[in-house]
Amino acid sequence: MGLIIRTNRLWMLFIVTLGSAAITDRLIQSGLILHEQNSQDMFRQVVSATHPEIYHLFRPPDSNIPPASPPEIGEQASDAVSGTDIWTRMGRGFIFPVVDPDVVRIYIDEYTKHPFLLKQVLQRGEPYLFHILARLEQKGLPAELALLPVVESAFNPFATSPAGAAGIWQFMSETAAYVGLNRDWWYDGRRDIIASTDAALDYLAQLNKRFDDDWLLTLAAYNAGSARVRNAIRKNRDAGKPTDFWHLSLPAETRSYVPKIIALRTIIENPR
Repeated sequence: MGLIIRTNRLWMLFIVTLGSAAITDRLIQSGLILHEQNSQDMFRQVVSATHPEIYHLFRPPDSNIPPASPPEIGEQASDAVSGTDIWTRMGRGFIFPVVDPDVVRIYIDEYTKHPFLLKQVLQRGEPYLFHILARLEQKGLPAELALLPVVESAFNPFATSPAGAAGIWQFMSETAAYVGLNRDWWYDGRRDIIASTDAALDYLAQLNKRFDDDWLLTLAAYNAGSARVRNAIRKNRDAGKPTDFWHLSLPAETRSYVPKIIALRTIIENPR
């Protein structure tokens, strides 16, 4: 008799457990459905508010949006520059010293021989270029700096160099800490477009002050480190040699880094 009672109790417990599991499963499903609906509603609100089609960030497969074209040589840009006139707008902000194209001819040829690759990089940077250029304009910095991520990372926010530099601006860990980019187990500010862009532009402005407004030396310092460029300047000064970028003894990467950016600027200025 006792065995029968215990068996009945076990069956009742089993039935109650199944019922509870079914109810819990239904509650979870209802919650997931509600969460999904809320997420979709929020996404629709964001898309509606930002009109992403204006910025070409969301392109239907069958869309045919004309590319933004650089101005022709000598062409005057209109006073009202629209979002798609980014190359005209960028050209207005170029202030680096004029360099003979023959000095960077090898890099101009390198880019123009592979137009598809350059187009691919610029398309990858399309979601970021408007923001970067706007921040440069707000800070009164040269528009040429918007081209740094082309050389640094090909506008890939997930790029990581063999040395450990990360993000479109390729910050090393030490430099990231110096400029105030937070990093922890789940967040890396170097890959945050907004945070890393502000940090990079502030850092470049700081370097420029150190090198007496010489932007070519500033770019060299950004790539090779401020101390290394200062040491190269000191050695040339002690030897009675010129101390401009073109005469300094710097790593091969840095000697090509600055000319590449100037070559990109030359191509944008002279699209033909």
